[in-house]
Amino acid sequence: SSDLAAMEGKMIDYPIKPPIKNMRKIIPFHEPGEYVIVGGRTGMGKSFYGLNCIYSASLEGIPTCYINLENTPKNIQKRIWQMESGLEFRRDMSRMPDADFKKATEAWDMVQKMPFKSHHTGRSVNSILNTIRQDYYERGIQLAVIDYIQLMRDVQFKGNRPAEIAEISAEVRSLSLD
Repeated sequence: SSDLAAMEGKMIDYPIKPPIKNMRKIIPFHEPGEYVIVGGRTGMGKSFYGLNCIYSASLEGIPTCYINLENTPKNIQKRIWQMESGLEFRRDMSRMPDADFKKATEAWDMVQKMPFKSHHTGRSVNSILNTIRQDYYERGIQLAVIDYIQLMRDVQFKGNRPAEIAEISAEVRSLSLD
């Protein structure tokens, strides 16, 4: 544990860091096994924050996994490309100025090499957790982002929706400890 190491005078620095610099003053890094829930109203930037976590870790060469229950992996890859290039996606890029086209293609090459993988697994909690486990065993992922947990379903759960979400959250937490 980093707390025990700190008491022994050792500095521990884990590779997964919040992508917002001001946040790192409070939370310098995320320890292995942490389970973080980001909550807020619609349009507050929760998905964008999750993508930033994936993007930031990928830039550091850290294998990551992004489970998105609303968008396709291709769409997520396009959004990461936009973050890398700073350009807005266009269906017809042939009319771009040469400098922007070069920037776009270099960014695309960079995104293709990044160690993130986006999955659209469906809403089954078992499918989602198994995908994360498989990605961990195959690629050694250090960060998994699920966007968003309210859409997950546990087909075996018999009870009200808030209790089902609590059970799903507990299962995801258990996986993070593993």
